[in-house]
Amino acid sequence: MRIFISHMLEEGRLAAAWKELLRRISRGSLVALHASAERDDMVEPYLGDSKVVLAILTSRSCERPEILWECGIARGKGSKEILPLLFGCRPGGPLAGLPSCEADDREQVAALCRRLLAAAGIDEPSDWDGALDTYIEAIRLSMHALRAQRRIAPAPAWALEAADFGEDAAQNRWVAFEAHSRLSRTYLDLQEYELALPEVNRALAQVPDDPILLHRKGLILLGLGRCDEAKKILAQLGRLEPSARFDPEIAAFAGRVHQGLYGQTGDPSHLRSAILAYRRSYEKHPESYHTGVSVAHLSMLNGDYRTATTVARNLVPLCRELQEQAPVSFLVDFALGELYLILGERERAAESFARGLGRAPRPSARDLAAALSRVRALFGAGRMGQDGLGALERMLG
Repeated sequence: MRIFISHMLEEGRLAAAWKELLRRISRGSLVALHASAERDDMVEPYLGDSKVVLAILTSRSCERPEILWECGIARGKGSKEILPLLFGCRPGGPLAGLPSCEADDREQVAALCRRLLAAAGIDEPSDWDGALDTYIEAIRLSMHALRAQRRIAPAPAWALEAADFGEDAAQNRWVAFEAHSRLSRTYLDLQEYELALPEVNRALAQVPDDPILLHRKGLILLGLGRCDEAKKILAQLGRLEPSARFDPEIAAFAGRVHQGLYGQTGDPSHLRSAILAYRRSYEKHPESYHTGVSVAHLSMLNGDYRTATTVARNLVPLCRELQEQAPVSFLVDFALGELYLILGERERAAESFARGLGRAPRPSARDLAAALSRVRALFGAGRMGQDGLGALERMLG
């Protein structure tokens, strides 16, 4: 059964948490889809194929036009069930009268999940409690950010709809926050780090303890090569939310900080710290394949081949399962390619990388360069030899 998750683009973490929860409790039978970039022509087909629409609503997004638009399309396409997922808000307008779920309440989330499983004819899984606990942890940082943002007076409705905020709107703290937050995310996506940094600082001036913005600033600093400053952001996140180190995205950030410091200093303690950061999250969230791949990859570089191969063997079935669930990103194929390389299965590795090259959208030049760098690092780890490297260099170069 397919489920579409409608959400404000800046709240993609909440959508991703729901997507992973539904995948885990149904062992992949509940296929959740959500927009991960700007709205495009794929939204309407996804809505047409989905039986249920989950609308993520927060104090920022409860009346956003794109969510109302997607729910309106779903209603126009037939008997779609629309279920608002409420994160500390009460919706108005057309969504106000619909049955809803308090999405930060474990019991209400469990009840909704059981209803979806029953509708799809799926039995409750053996790791039910673990899946729910992981979901609650996954939304914790986002909820912290929402609580921080509530201190800002809301923007007038006209300002949220305006294409050009204008001088009057710019005096409203909420509008200033929204504008600078969106600009910082856009510049980060474009890897325009010099432009992104002042924008994220302006957004943080409105909400200094927003962990999502702090995480974004840390990524920007890493992009600028300022790893020492990124490490300070990591420490600040830990003080705001001690459980943040278990969050897969924060763990990945911590790993990148220490990996960057290792590259700049050559101090092996930073490599060990990077492995620890990724491993801490992977052991807490074994379904987060990207953190697990980083554990295996860096363990190979550190000469810990036993850990690398053990983690790789455990991850291969999950990545192969994800390969068969549309839509699939080339990132899954490239991750599986790395795992096969670690296991010495070079023909399978080449097949997986080739499969990723055929995905739409195709990997960018930056994506290919990053993949090739990781492949070369594995071949240079001292145990693999060079057989097969040339073919992969030609494929990814």
